[in-house]
Amino acid sequence: MTTLIERSREWGEALNQQRQEKGERELVLRMVAGRFGSGAADNLVPVLTGVSGSDRMAAIAAKVFEFETVEELVEWVRAT
Repeated sequence: MTTLIERSREWGEALNQQRQEKGERELVLRMVAGRFGSGAADNLVPVLTGVSGSDRMAAIAAKVFEFETVEELVEWVRAT
């Protein structure tokens, strides 16, 4: 049986993970807005909603500067 303390710890860890992922997602969106314009980030929002994991978000952030358009970036995120 899981104790209340263990469950609280697990909930806290899950909440921290969600906050970290949200912060990473917001950073990528700011990078996209800076590179392609503020409206360009709107194209990426629905795609990033399904993305999780720090490694994945870091890979997307790295690609922001490799593509010429946000459409290419969105296509790459969807394909990988």
